[in-house]
Amino acid sequence: TVCSSVPVAYALAKFRFRGRKTAMIMVISTMMLPPQVIVIPMYLVWAQQFHLSGSLWPLIIPMAFGDAYSIFLLRQFLLTIPKEYVESARVDGCGEFRTLLKVIVPMAKPGIAAVALFQFFY
Repeated sequence: TVCSSVPVAYALAKFRFRGRKTAMIMVISTMMLPPQVIVIPMYLVWAQQFHLSGSLWPLIIPMAFGDAYSIFLLRQFLLTIPKEYVESARVDGCGEFRTLLKVIVPMAKPGIAAVALFQFFY
């Protein structure tokens, strides 16, 4: 969950694209719903579409893609990192993925640790 939430949060925090605000509104609105409202339909979709009914995989697979709270927490943390770090990495020739791995992730370790703790205890 942590590995998939970091790139999504980075994209929502640092990139300017069409539909960014809509995506963030959907993340926040997902946080307002009780887990049962989300898990049961998600289980049914995964079980029917991929013929996984009768197993635990429809419960495990969606959790690997990150949840709304992790994305929201990491996005808010990444917004505090100045954009000059990303710009200096681009000047040095880093692509977006390398900037994320070599610049942003080391600076975001406290936020990533918080998300990892929340995922472990939740």
